[in-house]
Formats: sequence, structure tokens, C-alpha cells
Amino acid sequence: AETEPQPEVVDIIRFTTDPLSYVALMSDGTLRTVGLGAHFEDKVLREVFSWTDLVKVITTYSDLIGLRADGSVVSTMGLHERYEPLEERFDPNNWAGVKDIAFSVQEYYGLTEDGHILVSNDLPDASFGGGLAYLDWSGVREIVCYAYPESRGIIALCEDGTVLRASDFYAFNHTPTDGIAIGSTGYITACLNRDGTVFVAGPAVTMGETFAAHAEELHDVVQIAVSNSALLCRLEDGSVAVCSEDWAEHYPDTADWKDMADIRMMGMTLVGLRADGRVLTAHCFEEQDYDNALCEELSSWEDIVRMKVFDGGEYFPSYVLGWQSDGTLLAAGIDLSGLD
Repeated sequence: AETEPQPEVVDIIRFTTDPLSYVALMSDGTLRTVGLGAHFEDKVLREVFSWTDLVKVITTYSDLIGLRADGSVVSTMGLHERYEPLEERFDPNNWAGVKDIAFSVQEYYGLTEDGHILVSNDLPDASFGGGLAYLDWSGVREIVCYAYPESRGIIALCEDGTVLRASDFYAFNHTPTDGIAIGSTGYITACLNRDGTVFVAGPAVTMGETFAAHAEELHDVVQIAVSNSALLCRLEDGSVAVCSEDWAEHYPDTADWKDMADIRMMGMTLVGLRADGRVLTAHCFEEQDYDNALCEELSSWEDIVRMKVFDGGEYFPSYVLGWQSDGTLLAAGIDLSGLD
């Protein structure tokens, strides 16, 4: 008898506060986990394993939040006794018709199919993620979270190409009016325009003397990736360009990067996927032994059609996931053996 095909891994997410705990979103809309027994009671894990029809899952400092295909939201809030139940934050009477979810520091956000923002609190202070600041937003197509010492919250790209921000901290060098993609770490926010130019904002831009000028020289850009100190751009001809205040001193030469299909930033390391399925890497600043070993492993990968880069920051290891054309999942920087 023929065996039914096993679901493939769509995404893998690290539990926010533990580099050894992971959640895998499967193609059949279910979840598989490893290491979450240290965070959740058995009854909570049983509930998580019963979730179905998921299209996205995110982790917070202490919980999992899932978005279902029907636009509803499920979470582990209120299922354990660690703190006061918070299940009302995703009341189905309000959290319906959702097409994207996001988490930033302490706030939870939802983007609805009709382009409105849902928030988990009613605080008025926009500079620190206050929910009231987003209630009148409309026509939103995409949201990204940002956080830095002076402010946090979300930035929105609207259907008409404009960009909405609740805080006036660090204005764009030019006002976006025809944007097609946005990216932000807080320290750098970038908007890719339809004509292939890029507008930038953020403390790394404002405090630098030449960052904005370098950004204005960029043309024919089709993809952007940001870190706390650099903007990486994939150009229409498959080459890449890097915008940074200290490019000449700290950043590597990527002149030989050709035929690129995807680009990512992992801390101070550039990661690129070539059209032929090979992965290229380049270091910035001082090279670390861990980064060297990780990049050496990535250079041996072949037949990669999609990749995901996770920047672990100062406290957690970074890792890269690669999907091969036959659905095989490769991982560099972490051990995924527990996911079978």
C-alpha cells in the first residue's frame, strides 16, 4: 500500500528566550516542537499540537501565537498559570479577518484583510508602541516591527505606496510615496520604491555623515535587507550593493556576487542565495570563529531554493535554514535533530 506523503517544513521559529527550543510550521498547518517542555505544561503542549490550519506562527517571550487560514488567532495565553490569563487579547469577536501577526517587545499586532491594524493594548504613547496610535490607519498592505532605545512599534506600507509611522523619531531622507517593500531593525528603516531607489531613516542614518547620501546613489534595487548598521541591496542585474556609514573601513568587497536570487543580513554577516542554488557569505568587522565555521558550512550547500536567516544577536547563536528543491531542510548553526 502506498504511504501518504509526509508534510514538509514551511518555517522554523526559535522560542524567543531559549536557543534550544524550536517550533516547526508544517505544510499541513500543524506544528512540531522540540525543547518546549521546559516552558509549557503538558496540557499546554497538547493544546498546541491540536492546532490546525495554521499559516503563520510567532513566538513571544513566553508564548506562541498562531494565525489560522480563516483569519482567526490562537495562542497559549491563558492556558498556563504563569501569569494572569490574557486570552481576551485575541478575542475572536475582534481578532477576525487577520492576514498577518507581529510581536514587538510587549505589544501584539494584527493586520486585517481590509488593511486595518489590531493591537493588544490601549496605551496612547505612540513612541512606545501605544495601541491607540494605530487605530485610524487604513489601506495597510504590510507591517514590520521596530525597536530601539527611544521608541518601538510598527511601520506600515500602504496599498498606495505611502509609509505610515506613529512616531516622528528619525524622519526619512525623502517622503515615500511609491513604496513596494519596507524593512526595519529600528536603527535603520528602509523603503524600496517602485523605481528602484531607496529611502532611509533611523538613528544609524541620522547620526552618520554619509549614510543618506550613499542611499541616494542606489538605483535599480529589487530587494532590501537591513541590519543595525547596514543596508544590503540586490540589484536588477543580480549584483549587490551595500550602504553603510563605514563601508570602506568595515565591509567586505562583494563585487564578485553575481546572479543573486535572495539576500539577507545576519548581524555583521552578509548572506546571499545565488540563482544556481549556492550560498555566498561575507563577513563585516572582525571575523569570529563561530561565524567562520558557519559560513564554511554554508559554502557547501547546493540546490537551495529558499533560505531563512536568524540573527541571534548578542545572547543567542545565529543560524541559517535552507530548503532544497526536493523539500529537504538544511540547517547551519543549530541542531535540528530533535525535530526528526
